[in-house]
Amino acid sequence: MADGWLMWLLVFKMAALCLPESSSPLVISSVTVPPYGVSGGHVVLSCNFRSDSPVYSVRWYKNGKEFFSFLPGKASPISVHDTPGVLVDITGSSATKVTLLSISTTSTGRYRCEVSGEAPMFTTDTKYGDLLVVVGPAKGPIISGAQESYRIGDKLLMNCTLEKTKPAANMSWYINNHKVHTRHVKQFPILNMTSMEDLLH
Repeated sequence: MADGWLMWLLVFKMAALCLPESSSPLVISSVTVPPYGVSGGHVVLSCNFRSDSPVYSVRWYKNGKEFFSFLPGKASPISVHDTPGVLVDITGSSATKVTLLSISTTSTGRYRCEVSGEAPMFTTDTKYGDLLVVVGPAKGPIISGAQESYRIGDKLLMNCTLEKTKPAANMSWYINNHKVHTRHVKQFPILNMTSMEDLLH
């Protein structure tokens, strides 16, 4: 009887040693979401994963709302759901990547990839990344208040304004390629012209 117990313990220990360190059948290895995008441009979101069994679905969410799904078992695996700020390029999307076109400040948000395995386990893994869409100036700065000529000792008073950027641009004055010290520059408050629907969240 003692020998029988000893054999059972040895078999149990050998079986335990054969188990892999991570027995999860499905793992998302990486999710890539560009931290910044330029308004009017495009971005590519990627979701790389490994699975020991067939994958049931790959889904993408923006701020908790599903906007893209890929179901390999279907004849037409891609489905797109209307979401503000999200325009999916279907031809540039697959199980491992989603291409967004014509992004805007409304496209800013948290993008999450969720991968689920087949029945009966339906093992699921998820990872996310954050995207901030910036708006560059449509034209250069406007300088006003300058005169055609000055005499030595004259006081120079000019204004430099740059419109429609998000976030607000950092501006500096230069004279003959030398940066003007901040003690000679007055910075005015930023005028926020952003509508409520375009506020970052």
